[in-house]
Amino acid sequence: MIRDIKGTQDFELSREKLAPYVTPYQEEEHKIINITPDMSATDINNLIGSSYKDLKEYKSLTLQFADGSYNLDKALQLYNFRGYSWFYIQGNMTENQGELHSNQAVIINFTNKDDYGILIGNNRLVAIWVRNLKLNRLSNSNNNAVNSCVYVYKNNSTFVGIWGNHFTLQDTYGYGVNVDASTADVKYNYFTAGNSAIYAFRDAIVFSGTNQSLSTQPQYGLTTLSGGRINKYPYQSQPQGSVANENEGWGTGGIS
Repeated sequence: MIRDIKGTQDFELSREKLAPYVTPYQEEEHKIINITPDMSATDINNLIGSSYKDLKEYKSLTLQFADGSYNLDKALQLYNFRGYSWFYIQGNMTENQGELHSNQAVIINFTNKDDYGILIGNNRLVAIWVRNLKLNRLSNSNNNAVNSCVYVYKNNSTFVGIWGNHFTLQDTYGYGVNVDASTADVKYNYFTAGNSAIYAFRDAIVFSGTNQSLSTQPQYGLTTLSGGRINKYPYQSQPQGSVANENEGWGTGGIS
């Protein structure tokens, strides 16, 4: 058994199992966790959890996905990290996250319709990036937080950048990027199907630019509710919706 050094969690993982995937720890080192398509969601979450939660121990922490197709039956959980550092959830490094593209070499299929896709929650003073991934979400028949490709939840003084991805949902349910009581910069992403491409809820602040709908449009491009706000970068494209491009709900902070 390996115990998290900060004493927060136990993991039933042998050192032999961890060794091929995690770079040796040295203080102030750039740490990389290598992920391969044969891993399960439990394997990946255990590797994430084996890292220091206090990221000031690293200059950066990277969750590096190898090219290929992944079938995951649970959410990837990135929560309770803290410290003045950078955390990258990274697809193929040769792809340009600063431009729209739909040929991502890393394809993640989330097969559990009653769980999140990537959950980023309760992090503090961390810059987190999600880059160059194609996320396919098997949707349930509800528009709730669980039904999201990426769910960003209650991050305190944490910046989340979501660049260069393609988010695909089913039918007219769910959200590509769902930001709840957090701040996120969402750029250079394609969105296919679902209820809303980008959803800002509960005093969230989202910056959106150079995002587009691809193939089947979601019902709404941008949606705000309960104090959520979306700020559009000037002269940059926004995702289109089959019902409306913008949808401001009750108590909204607005879309501008």
